Amino acid sequence: MFLLGLVLGAFAHARLVASTPANGAVLTAAPERVTLRFDHEVEPALGRMVLEREPPAALPPIADGADARTLVGALPPLGPGAYRVTWRVVSRDGHPVSGELRFVVE
Repeated sequence: MFLLGLVLGAFAHARLVASTPANGAVLTAAPERVTLRFDHEVEPALGRMVLEREPPAALPPIADGADARTLVGALPPLGPGAYRVTWRVVSRDGHPVSGELRFVVE
């Protein structure tokens, strides 16, 4: 049973486990970057982050050095308002995973 768990774990899709800013955060200062942390390795070259506000801005994801579970996207200067970042990554097993996070800058 233990070996079956290891085999199935090796083919698991990446799942977002944390983000900065956190989904739903209300911030007093605008963040300079978005950081996404996954439970499995992802392919940074196949990732995408988009800041959705008029006008939308693509945030090319950058691998966080030696950590293939973390992606970082630099943000342009942000003023007060509500923001949404949509993201899409490809797990190392080849499956695409997507989602969004929302935050507010006061």
